[in-house]
Amino acid sequence: MDEHKAGHRAATDGNMWDSSGFVEQDGLRYEQPLTVSSSFYASADGYCYLFSFPSYGKLHLLKTLKPGCAGVAFYEKMLQKEFSIGYQLDHPNIRRTLGWENVDGLGHGIVLEYVDGITLRELMDSGKLTRPLSRKLVRELCGALQYMHSKQIVHRDLKPENILITHNGQNVKLIDFSLSDCDDSYLLKVPAGTKRYMAPELLQPASSWDFRCDLYSLGVILREMGVLLHDRRLKRVASVCMQPDKEKRYADAAAVVEALQARSSWRWGVAAVAVVVLLAGWQLAGRMEASSGETDFVMPAARGNSVIAPSCRQILFEEFGRMPYAAQDSVRLMERLRQALDRIYPLPEQKQSAAYRQEWRAIGEEVRRMIRRNRTL
Repeated sequence: MDEHKAGHRAATDGNMWDSSGFVEQDGLRYEQPLTVSSSFYASADGYCYLFSFPSYGKLHLLKTLKPGCAGVAFYEKMLQKEFSIGYQLDHPNIRRTLGWENVDGLGHGIVLEYVDGITLRELMDSGKLTRPLSRKLVRELCGALQYMHSKQIVHRDLKPENILITHNGQNVKLIDFSLSDCDDSYLLKVPAGTKRYMAPELLQPASSWDFRCDLYSLGVILREMGVLLHDRRLKRVASVCMQPDKEKRYADAAAVVEALQARSSWRWGVAAVAVVVLLAGWQLAGRMEASSGETDFVMPAARGNSVIAPSCRQILFEEFGRMPYAAQDSVRLMERLRQALDRIYPLPEQKQSAAYRQEWRAIGEEVRRMIRRNRTL
């Protein structure tokens, strides 16, 4: 048990939850005063308060029932179910559930990790969401969903307001499992969620549903991000996630990430092939010219540790942020580099020299390295 859980009564201490999730349990009493904070995100269901309190030098949250809901069996069981589900989850992109406490004046509550960040909604509204960041966030969110679904847990209220982005590192933290469901819970076997993000099957009383309702909600989020960023790829993937027929959606969250990367990999692959073809063609032409009997002129490239001329390296630097998204972009780039190199070696005998060929090979390797690096962005 880590330091965050050391001071709290966990579900494994004393009585355990049964498969349906509920037992009576006394908790620890905090001598430190708890202060209500209105700055923390609270569930839209409106039956909970969130309090902040210091513990072991760190901030934590306590989620507890409002006075009008405390003591009501249904809400008590809802809160206990949320704890039971959250406590099972241990993933870097899911807010940790640390313990279950009975606090004087507040009653039972869930001790939660404090996340210093903003919601995805706030990030989108701020105008600071970029394409590279959107890819990172989607990968992390899909990783959290894949992990949850592997444990037969469905979130059922996936939306930008339930996705926190940390200030440090801009990492995803999925929160709020108040409407989540799992195989061994008998609560909430009825439609639940935020209507705008709910899958069609959740709105049909007689329809069955599974983890793919989360993929539909994910699709709505991807579509919002795609519209905001004018990102056609995000919108295309979103359209598959949002298929009315759940059988036509992606098989799982991992498949969503693969779909986002597939087109990128294809285009970078074409670009890489174009570079290789151009290099091979020009090198062959150089060997054919050399075979005509010209003397191999050698010119040392005294440029410190770099074989590549500064003018060519400047072109590479300028192109890095946008190159090469397709074969024609690679062709254009290589032609620019070839022209720059020809200006450095203007004479025919210089173009047939070992120095020229060495620099051209170095340029080709640098372009391929840039392509590999850009694939990971």
